[in-house]
Amino acid sequence: MRHLPKLNRGKIFISKISNIVFTIFVLIILPKFVYAHPADSNYLQLSRNHLFYETKENFAIDIASDNNFFTYLSFPGGKIISVDLTNNQKRWEAELGGQIISTPSSFGENIYLVGKSETTLTVRSLAKSTGITQSQINIPFEEQKISAVEKVFLYKFENQIVLVVDNGEVFSLNADNGQITWRESLGQQLSTVPYLIQDKLFLGTFGKQIIGLSLSNGRQIVNFVLLAPPTFITQERKIGFLLVGDKNGFLSVFDWLKNSQIRKFRLGGEISSIAHTSRGLLIFSFDNFIYLLTSSGNKVIWKKRLAGRIAAAPQFNENFVIVATTEATAASVIDLRNGKLFDKIVLPKNDFFTGKNLRSGKFFIYLTKAGVLSFSLAEGR
Repeated sequence: MRHLPKLNRGKIFISKISNIVFTIFVLIILPKFVYAHPADSNYLQLSRNHLFYETKENFAIDIASDNNFFTYLSFPGGKIISVDLTNNQKRWEAELGGQIISTPSSFGENIYLVGKSETTLTVRSLAKSTGITQSQINIPFEEQKISAVEKVFLYKFENQIVLVVDNGEVFSLNADNGQITWRESLGQQLSTVPYLIQDKLFLGTFGKQIIGLSLSNGRQIVNFVLLAPPTFITQERKIGFLLVGDKNGFLSVFDWLKNSQIRKFRLGGEISSIAHTSRGLLIFSFDNFIYLLTSSGNKVIWKKRLAGRIAAAPQFNENFVIVATTEATAASVIDLRNGKLFDKIVLPKNDFFTGKNLRSGKFFIYLTKAGVLSFSLAEGR
């Protein structure tokens, strides 16, 4: 038998060992390094156990939840349905007629909605358990004014139902008898979703103002003037301070107790949303970037470019943020530690996210063209 020289045998042995080591690295070590998180980090991943409720006639235009596994969907033409997220079954359906122009709002045992006709805004309350109408309040409106109304926001304060109309009209109604307790007109169109802090309501306007109203009597208690229309309002962690994003891309801090601006920080484009997370301030901008800032809001930790414009305010937990862009067929799950893509939620062909979403308890709920997608987050990978 012919024997190989010792030198060649040594090279072959080393080559085989190298191949074995490389194979172990690629198949075992590298995947753990790339995909796994530390065992004590309590990181979460998307659960593949999700539910999809198909809306066959038309796609829903808005969504709400009572944080108790029940979701309420409103549709064009005045229909509302309730879905149980635990079994993905429809609980009830109600035909209200007309045009629903508010997000369904859960107060106590009832769901409240606002509809409009040619000369009237109608506030209805429906029983959560059955969908049967419990009360109806009609508010007369001038035909010319009501035709321009597209959105009404609903809030509950003590025994009052507060309606904020996008044209700057604000009403407070007695929840028992429907009587108007006070009414305030800002005289200008709203540029932000109103923000409620205890007994105060803050509203941004296209007149470059932030106006604060007392919910007790409707009187103005705050009036800030900005250089650009505000686009988003939320509370700073320090009591008495507001965080405000504007159309020029500035993030500002206001002391509403002293009616003064404390500081501001410039980002890219118009700010679309602001959220407090466990790792800092999460800012979404219409320059198609996400920014994570320090809690003080004056330093960028990371930023990430998105494929398109944000469809709606994102949902998040301690470790991840879920982002869907306009008419996207997939939502990105982004790691809050570093801004890197962690996972994706891909919809079936010809479906897309419409922009409406919410978090209800452990469920993340997203409206799509075809229906309602709900899912939770589970441990492990």
